[in-house]
Amino acid sequence: MPSATATRAPSALNKPVNNNAFVFDSYFNSFEPDEPEAPVAKHRIQVPTSWGASGQGVKAWRREWRAAIPGDITEKNFWNPGRRVLRTNASRPRDPNFFAANQNTVAIVCWDCRGASATPPASTITSAYLAITVRDGNDVYVEPNSVIPYYYWGAIESSSKASHVPAASDDCATIFGEDDIVIAPGGAQSGGTHQTGPSTAQRMNEGCLATLQFADTILQPPNGGVWKVQLAIFLELTSSVGTPLWVFDDPEMEVDVP
Repeated sequence: MPSATATRAPSALNKPVNNNAFVFDSYFNSFEPDEPEAPVAKHRIQVPTSWGASGQGVKAWRREWRAAIPGDITEKNFWNPGRRVLRTNASRPRDPNFFAANQNTVAIVCWDCRGASATPPASTITSAYLAITVRDGNDVYVEPNSVIPYYYWGAIESSSKASHVPAASDDCATIFGEDDIVIAPGGAQSGGTHQTGPSTAQRMNEGCLATLQFADTILQPPNGGVWKVQLAIFLELTSSVGTPLWVFDDPEMEVDVP
């Protein structure tokens, strides 16, 4: 399989330049879920056989990409509600509104609405499954770990240790997650709650499922264009008072290289 890496491999000792450069928010509702549907297999990503009821689950009802402003990440974010693709530059920012991808991370954050409550019961992710493929503009696939070599479960904290993204099988790298990733205030994965709107006391749970770290150096695709990164998450989501719910989402992002 072709590789997108430079000759110098990323170092496991290299911490990301910014832990919150890019965030993907995936919204679920385990209190009043939509009707289940069968995920569409695409870009070499297949639905795991151990997931869902007869291969069906509830797709995220909303998705958002966030890109933090360099030097001002605690104050402002650029939001892309409903957009399917976030395009960013691999080695230098396209403009002051975006970080470069290399040496930075993209966090996958899961949200769960637990009904009309200001203090919703905790939500927990189990049976987490994450899949990654990377291809160029001509749909030539490369090893995903040549563009995203490391991942962390949850948010990156001082005690976090990076794990290697495994080599691809049939062009797709698959990662099976830890059990009991808590989405709630005080949860093990930096969980919390947020107000669901400006004029309501209702709040929803949120927590970081995983953080992906880009390579130190990302080469330009041999055929030009951009690297197309396809992600997919297949989860079992449950609240402390509810039954398990199979959920999924399949975001994409493009990495431009100057």
